[in-house]
Amino acid sequence: MADFIVYDAIIIGAGAAGLQCANDLINPPNPNIKPLDPSKVLILEGRNRLGGRLYTDEQGDDLGAKYIHGTSRFNPVMKLLTASPGPLRHDVIDIAFGNPWLFPRQHMRTSYFVGGMPPTLDNVNLSYIQYENLMRSVGMISQAGRDSMHEDENTVDDGSRISLKDTLEMIRKEVKPNLNLKDSAASILKATTLPGEVRSLIRVHLHNQELWHGMSIGELQLGEFSGVTVDNDDYSDVVDGNNHEEARSRSKSESIALEDMCEHPQLCGDFPGAHAIMAGGLGNALTQKLLVENAQTRVKFNHRVVSVDYNDDTIISVRCEEDDKDGYPLNVSDPIYKCKTIVSTIPVGVLKKMSGIFHPPLPLPKLKAIDGIYPGSYKKVILTFDSVFWPTTQPFISLARITHPSKTKMENKPLNIGDKLFLENFHAQYEFNGKKKEGEGGAAKLVALLVGAAADNASGRTDEEVRDAVLLLMKMCMWPSVQGVKNIEERCIDVKTTKWEEDEFSLGAYSCFGLGSTWDMIDALGESCGKGRVVFGGEGTDGEYQGSVHGALRSGARCAEEVQIQLK
Repeated sequence: MADFIVYDAIIIGAGAAGLQCANDLINPPNPNIKPLDPSKVLILEGRNRLGGRLYTDEQGDDLGAKYIHGTSRFNPVMKLLTASPGPLRHDVIDIAFGNPWLFPRQHMRTSYFVGGMPPTLDNVNLSYIQYENLMRSVGMISQAGRDSMHEDENTVDDGSRISLKDTLEMIRKEVKPNLNLKDSAASILKATTLPGEVRSLIRVHLHNQELWHGMSIGELQLGEFSGVTVDNDDYSDVVDGNNHEEARSRSKSESIALEDMCEHPQLCGDFPGAHAIMAGGLGNALTQKLLVENAQTRVKFNHRVVSVDYNDDTIISVRCEEDDKDGYPLNVSDPIYKCKTIVSTIPVGVLKKMSGIFHPPLPLPKLKAIDGIYPGSYKKVILTFDSVFWPTTQPFISLARITHPSKTKMENKPLNIGDKLFLENFHAQYEFNGKKKEGEGGAAKLVALLVGAAADNASGRTDEEVRDAVLLLMKMCMWPSVQGVKNIEERCIDVKTTKWEEDEFSLGAYSCFGLGSTWDMIDALGESCGKGRVVFGGEGTDGEYQGSVHGALRSGARCAEEVQIQLK
């Protein structure tokens, strides 16, 4: 079955990048650019819904992206959310002013439990100091390697193939390269001299790096930490970008200064302002904002693209398999669509499997990029209990078993999710902080996050198997100080887990910069081909903001600009 319309643009994927691209083509933000006729824009979506990895379910849980990484007006997410008509600012709930994952001492927003008890304040503070010294040494080693690469053209290893785990082991064994680490490494106490509580807390802080990057420290490359600072500086000016009303009243020079803060090294891919979540779900809010009236009829659901033929110099042919609403193939001829330009927002995990759909084959640098950039493993385990029995003073809870010199793994359990666990405590906290809105928040609910090897091990398991492993680890880390966990299995009344790594349309949570990844790969992933007519977007193509919703939105806007240039 052929569609005889020749579209100006076909967009593969109705996620954040694809919808943003369609919006900018139909309603260009620049008034000097002529909008495309909506009937000449088509979006092909394999799922039976909008949003891609932006997805809020019927219970209001964000199964996909949840966080607004910086609530300043420079964040494309906030520009969408605060545009009129739209949600009010008070619908955005600030969680942490800054990045509590990478800078835990600066933004103390976590309740800790180690081996069944809250750690002492002295041990928490010592763990912060030791962790910061450790990461400072990692950053110096990474920077030294990069400097030596620039000095010696024959040096090719800039840390992209050395893992964070191996670097930490090198520091532990005091096998240092010939470089000046100042006093950082010397100030790191030997692990055997530290209390077990402190060693466990340091592992918790390192686990936060895994949560942030979407992979285990054995997969994280040393090159990612070049020039990264963990100093406990005051960067309240960056956080002040959160105040929208104040920002609007600033002078032009002050606004420029705030915009410059977007480059602040401690932002690490964020924008100024607080980390926040959206009342009612970020997926719901953003999808509604992205689906403008002229674009909402332009999406064909249950259309999986199986071939993109751009051999012809003027017309691109796109062949699809059409499924019914339940995802089963229809017994009809494959629909074929024609277009002048095509935008692929296919996630990198799917491209690894489906790069062969493009004819002629994609350029070698792009194929190498697809092979060298990784889809992250990140699984949410959403647990509902009969009542709240845990502390609600902080938005996060971090758990760890006590570290023993020769025994750090859990034994005799059917599913190995490690010996550390990070819990989001937002649902219960809204009730106790007086932030509950009618029908929202205040639930006896925790969200456990599994990342890297733990998420990989949980893939393919039933929700009940994953639940049992999480509940067991919670009991081992919180009992006896939290009495309610004694019969936690009976108190858990519902569970659901995310399965993005198993979803055929994502095959991973978000793009990650792992061992062997290079900046050239990200550039190659986002480069167009076919004389500029085949355009590539998605969060994985944005080197500065890879792995984020704002990165996806930025890429969608870039793709729209490239299409407009081609159609001139």
